[in-house]
Amino acid sequence: MELTETRFLIAPPVKIFLTVGFLGGFTTFSTFSFETLALLREGESGLALLNAAGSLALGLVGVWGGMVAGRGI
Repeated sequence: MELTETRFLIAPPVKIFLTVGFLGGFTTFSTFSFETLALLREGESGLALLNAAGSLALGLVGVWGGMVAGRGI
């Protein structure tokens, strides 16, 4: 974000896509991966599996719900 503010002149929509959309996706996945791995390292394999399965299931339900809502518009 700092680079787009001080060094590069980037159109606001492109800046938002790069900093929030593109890079935000990496940080979200990194946090999910880190938390799951931390649970495994702590010997909490059941919680790690629940975290991974629950995140996948809720993500798929969210996508499905978005598709249904989008079709209704």
